[in-house]
Parts: sequence; C-alpha cells; structure tokens
Amino acid sequence: TVIFFWSCTTNSESLKPLPSGAPGDVVVVMNESLWNSTPGDSLLQVVTTPYEALPKQEPMFNIIHVPHKGFDKIIKQQRNIIVTKIGKDQAEAKILIKRDLWAKTQLLISILAPTNEEFLEILETNRYNILTLLNETERQRLMEVNKETKDEKIANTLVNKYHIKLNVPKGYKIDMNKGSFMWLSHEYRDIIQGIFIYS
Repeated sequence: TVIFFWSCTTNSESLKPLPSGAPGDVVVVMNESLWNSTPGDSLLQVVTTPYEALPKQEPMFNIIHVPHKGFDKIIKQQRNIIVTKIGKDQAEAKILIKRDLWAKTQLLISILAPTNEEFLEILETNRYNILTLLNETERQRLMEVNKETKDEKIANTLVNKYHIKLNVPKGYKIDMNKGSFMWLSHEYRDIIQGIFIYS
C-alpha cells in the first residue's frame, strides 16, 4: 500500500530563518549502510534524473548525503530535505510531506518503510510525484524572488505592449523592442540568459 500524506506546520513564520543551500540542493538523510547499497543507489537515481532535451546530461538536483547522526540544527535549515527510515519500527511504507518545519519555504519529504523491498517499491511508485514536488517547490521560490526584485520598467512595458504580466528580475535589459518582437537578456560572466517575446 502506498500512502502519500501532506502536512503543514503551524509555528509562527516570522520566527523561522530563510532556508540555506543553493537552488536545486537536496539533502538526503540516510544511514551509510543503506546509502552504499540498493536503497541509496535507487534514491540517488531518482533525484538526479537528468533534464530532458539538453545536449549534455545535467541532473535536476544536486544531492548532499548526510547520515542520521549528522542531521543537526544547521542541516535542518536546508531548503529541500529527504529523510529516510527503514526498519521494523515502521508499521507501513509511506511518504510524509511537511513544509516550513525548520525554515521558511522549506520542503521536507520523509520516506518510511519496514523493509528495503517496500522502500524501493514506494520510491519507484512515487518517483514522478517526488520530482514534481521538488521542481514545483523550487519554481515557487524562484517566482517569489522574481516578484520581490522585479524590474518595474520592463514589467510595465510588457503589460502595455503585450498585455503580459511577467515578473522579470532586475539585471535584465531590453536588447531589442521592434514591432511584435522583444528580446530581453541578462549577462553574468560567461552566462547569458535570454527571454524572447513574439506576438
């Protein structure tokens, strides 16, 4: 039986710190013996699923492995955490979801199972759900950052010309705005990010 629970904390948000870690970081809490065997390999394979349609394979997320004994107060403030528990003390295989437990916008996924076999089964059954949850959480964080740092001039131009509400963060510039085409770009060192709009 696969059980997928959702839960939210009720502690005051104002007292919680912002999450630590870079976008795409996922802390996996698992004992060394399990990490170095099939359960660890399978979880690693799921979370590091590569992006589709890229010329070079690139994993969706960066894994940071931490054993249970090293899961301290500092690590608990990471943005994305997957805690695993496998043993006879677990009555059934299930996945628990909690948000904002130790930090704002934090996602905590607990994967619990009585045996390795049941752990692998629930992991495989819910691999799409887990990846979707991680991606959607990162996307929401990015949207909030863009909203707080949006370029008002570009936002107004998009609304007035294209009737589009888009929170483009500061740092982007309009490289071209002719007819029905607009090109926005953000350059940082050797990285260029672009947004093309055509109507």
